[in-house]
Amino acid sequence: MAIKISGTTVIDDSRNIQNIGIITATSFVGSGSGLTGVGIGTTGSIDTSGNITAGVATFRSINIPPVPITFSPAIGATGVNNTSNIIITFNVSVNKGTGNITLRENSAGGTAFSTIAVGDASVTISGGAVTIDPPPIIGSGVTTFVVVDAGAFTGLTTTSVNALINTYSFTAATSLLGTSYQGGFLICCASPIRWVVSPFSSQVSRDWYNRNDANTRAQQVSGCTGWFVPTTSQLQNPGFICRQYWDCYNPGPYWSNDDSGGCATPYVHFEAPAGANNWFKNTTYNVRSFRCVTY
Repeated sequence: MAIKISGTTVIDDSRNIQNIGIITATSFVGSGSGLTGVGIGTTGSIDTSGNITAGVATFRSINIPPVPITFSPAIGATGVNNTSNIIITFNVSVNKGTGNITLRENSAGGTAFSTIAVGDASVTISGGAVTIDPPPIIGSGVTTFVVVDAGAFTGLTTTSVNALINTYSFTAATSLLGTSYQGGFLICCASPIRWVVSPFSSQVSRDWYNRNDANTRAQQVSGCTGWFVPTTSQLQNPGFICRQYWDCYNPGPYWSNDDSGGCATPYVHFEAPAGANNWFKNTTYNVRSFRCVTY
């Protein structure tokens, strides 16, 4: 019968002592070229037949460093959804230590997508499974390296910590134009910039003076920041040119962010032909926000 401690085999069915680093033989009983017994302290605890004779053995410190054994998404996975959680499972139960989890582009030293403190609420632990819920900024078609600082997680003792993890990577799926992306809808991929239009539900009708209400509404709807009212040039291209990738739009005019001075300001009319025109600023037109994601 095997002997286990906390689910780990210490002595197997053949009475072999497993090399798990938790029993230290400090004294040998016997002499000559053969090992006749293993002692803990000065007590012969395991004889030559593998029998434990010491009675009760007390282990004061089990120092097993956390080692990752599985990853999700899998190492080298492709086509990963850009909102997927990252799960790293260790060989032992872990607690939060100190340090960061950094998502980097194309290499362990590449541009950082996001830096997440291990103490953040987006990092949760169940036993040995660590789940990381990153912001949805894993780049379309980009290989992401997950770099975990040494000491970010601890084992049963605060001195047993994980080593640096910097070879785990996977590749995000390439997002198609017109699909839901980064809080809105992807309308253009002008590498390294992804242009995103806010959802139709965030569109507002305002005079030009209140055009920024669209940004506030876009943030409320999407939960993402960084929204802006596009300039005339941006509203024409990619806005008008790529309008088929919007989730919905009105054929009438949209205010731009440009100010031509006086009582007039440019807008783009979404009925052909598209062009910047001037109209009174107190006229009510549609306003829709954009955001850019750079990789």
